[in-house]
Amino acid sequence: MFRKSQWSGIAILCAAQLPLMLAGAGCGEPREEPLALTDDPDVQRLELVIADSLGVELGDSLYMFGAIEDLIHGPDGNIVVHDRAFSRIMVYSPEGEFTRQIGCEGAGPGELSMTAFAGLTDDGNLFVTQRGAMDRFDYYTGDWIAEYPRGMAPPPFGLTGLHDSCYVGVFLRFTNDPEGVGLEVGVACFEPGPFLPVREYLTDHYTMDPNDAAGFLDGIWFGYNIAIGPDETVYIARRSSERYEVLGFSRDGEETLRLERAPPRVERTEEEMALERDFRLAQMASMDAGGLDYEADPYRPFITGLGVDARGLLWVRRGTEVVPTFDVYDPTSGERVMIVTLPEAGESGLYWRVTVDEHGYLTAEPWAVDVVPPLSATPRTAAWLLRS
Repeated sequence: MFRKSQWSGIAILCAAQLPLMLAGAGCGEPREEPLALTDDPDVQRLELVIADSLGVELGDSLYMFGAIEDLIHGPDGNIVVHDRAFSRIMVYSPEGEFTRQIGCEGAGPGELSMTAFAGLTDDGNLFVTQRGAMDRFDYYTGDWIAEYPRGMAPPPFGLTGLHDSCYVGVFLRFTNDPEGVGLEVGVACFEPGPFLPVREYLTDHYTMDPNDAAGFLDGIWFGYNIAIGPDETVYIARRSSERYEVLGFSRDGEETLRLERAPPRVERTEEEMALERDFRLAQMASMDAGGLDYEADPYRPFITGLGVDARGLLWVRRGTEVVPTFDVYDPTSGERVMIVTLPEAGESGLYWRVTVDEHGYLTAEPWAVDVVPPLSATPRTAAWLLRS
């Protein structure tokens, strides 16, 4: 049974039986003009609903959460929570029972401090980035395997595991630039060990502005949404308020999908701008990167999440909607087959994390709306199960 409370933050979501409507023609080829993204009445609409919750506000510390950075299903269907505030990975059964803790706060072997990202491969490699290093654990036993210290560049960001021991992540490289510090940033496949990409899917070029925290966080640190399909197709969408684009690549690096749309831009409210600034400053402080200012983009990003369900359908989250809203596509044709929303998120839904993968749907509220930097380890509940 899931441990519930009045305030819950991780939920299991349920969906009604999803119809399979797959078109046979087309391969998501780019069009001369991107299609408008409208709420076509002919496209089926479904709702995700909260089925159960995991977490307590007060009580058993094994069910308290601080700041959820990653929320995923393990290859065995367990629920895996990366809690950045407590520098630990918590594992729960599909029924919500605590199974094990991986890592704890500290500076010794197998201990974590100021964690940033976590990724899990199907064969049980759990990678956790912290400060300037990456640690590798055995997901099934919780044993620490190794630490890979940073070199000239930091460990990869935004980790997503593949079906073997490899993972996909965002890399950063410094380059020579006559106008300042040059950066190459992109998405690549990595093997366990030193952070040397074995295959690069895309690369962007920047000139670093040390005073532009927003550009670093939004364009680099959290600049890419990544999802892996059941056939190991790597889906990537840049975080952008100017362009709606999803790219798909085979594991070998061949482009298989280019999905472009032309939705209307949506301005952020003043309240959103202030909340975004406070949260990002708190994030930087919690990751030992404080001291910079942050000015939020005045427009909401078009895409804030990707997922692939058990049937291989691609879920693209609209960053422009307050209520979590997904346009669900058949990646073989590029056609939208349904629109799915999570109405129960309400007015704070813009900031809810929603995970879609082959095991189902999860959601979490990563911070309270009254967050004040720096982020602290104030206990918060965190898990909801979703149904549709």
